[in-house]
Amino acid sequence: MSDVFIGTISRRPALQIVSPVAIGGEPRYVLGASLDLDHFVRVLQSERIPQGWVGAIVDRRGTFVTRSLDHDAFAGRSSSPDFRARA
Repeated sequence: MSDVFIGTISRRPALQIVSPVAIGGEPRYVLGASLDLDHFVRVLQSERIPQGWVGAIVDRRGTFVTRSLDHDAFAGRSSSPDFRARA
C-alpha cells in the first residue's frame, strides 16, 4: 500500500494497492488499483469502536487515510506529532 497522494485526475486524496500476479509460480504481472480514501470509511464503520473513542487509519508518513469521526475533515491531512508519537 502506498502513502496517501493526490490523484492526478480526481484531484482527491487516494492511495494505491499493488500486488504481484504469479503464473506457474513465477511473477508475471503487477496488479494495481488506486482507491479514493472514502472507501476506507466502511472499514472503520465495520469495527465496533467504543463510544467516545476515535479510530484512524494512517499511512507510513502519518497522513490520515480515514478517521471514524470527521472523515471528511481529516482524510488526506497530516496527523499531529503528538498523534504519531502515540500511534
